[in-house]
Amino acid sequence: MKEELNVLIKAQYPLIYLVTYEEERAEHEIARILQGETLSETPYRRLIIWTATSGSLEYGQPRTSPNHNTLSPEAAIDRVIRDTEPGLYVFRDLHPFLSSPTVTRRLRDAISSIKGTDKTMVLISPVQEIPIELQTEVVVVDFALPDLKALDEVLSKQMRHQKPSTLKSTAREKLLKAALGLTRDEAEKVYRKAQVMRGRLTGDDVDVVLSEKKTTHPPQWDPGLHRRRCHHGIRGGSRGTEALVTTTLQCLFRKRPPVWPTPTQGDADSRGSRLWQVPHRKNHFPTVGVAPVAPGYGAGL
Repeated sequence: MKEELNVLIKAQYPLIYLVTYEEERAEHEIARILQGETLSETPYRRLIIWTATSGSLEYGQPRTSPNHNTLSPEAAIDRVIRDTEPGLYVFRDLHPFLSSPTVTRRLRDAISSIKGTDKTMVLISPVQEIPIELQTEVVVVDFALPDLKALDEVLSKQMRHQKPSTLKSTAREKLLKAALGLTRDEAEKVYRKAQVMRGRLTGDDVDVVLSEKKTTHPPQWDPGLHRRRCHHGIRGGSRGTEALVTTTLQCLFRKRPPVWPTPTQGDADSRGSRLWQVPHRKNHFPTVGVAPVAPGYGAGL
């Protein structure tokens, strides 16, 4: 991920969308990339950070005094176009403003203006929301969560607050691996929590870390998987229309994982469809319907 970001910046990509909750860690990594450019005799590029509350300020500058001239996203984008010096412009949480036609148009104008120059715009956001007008202009990068090396720095910093300030290698490895999947801030907080609860960090605090991870990162519902299962169920079955509709609605509204009936046995016809039978109620004849089926579905039944 870091190598990819480095390549994109050096390749003068005009617009990069960085998906992450960790704004500060991402900006620190960008600053390191720019510092490496300076050492390699590449023209110095300033790092400018924009937020809706502080406007555009240089990286490292206190954000206690907002730049009122660039508080609006349109004004901040105009600055990118006007600046004559090389620079990298980070926009924090610009995604809510991308629904504005004016902001989208300004971004497209800026992209056209800075192509092939030493100016790059980076949008940092925890969610990926890209208007259709920008989809061919932007490259999306998922900023990776901290690895074991980064988490080791967090743990070492926290260990300085206790005596003895060392851990056995096995205990240290357990605490680090338990925190994988957390952001840097989340890891710091859970290590502090374990330290407060038990007075000091030990290998036995793994359960505290895992419990916190389970709370902050519950299992995600996979809409794609459920859509596929719903589609599989609708295209054939032997439980009847009412059962199928009920199961489908439960699937769509996430009340429970879908359990689909076994498709009716029989051969698919030449149109790629399967015949399925709806069991009849009393005094009603059975109903036969035709539902589309993927090629090869039901082979061997």
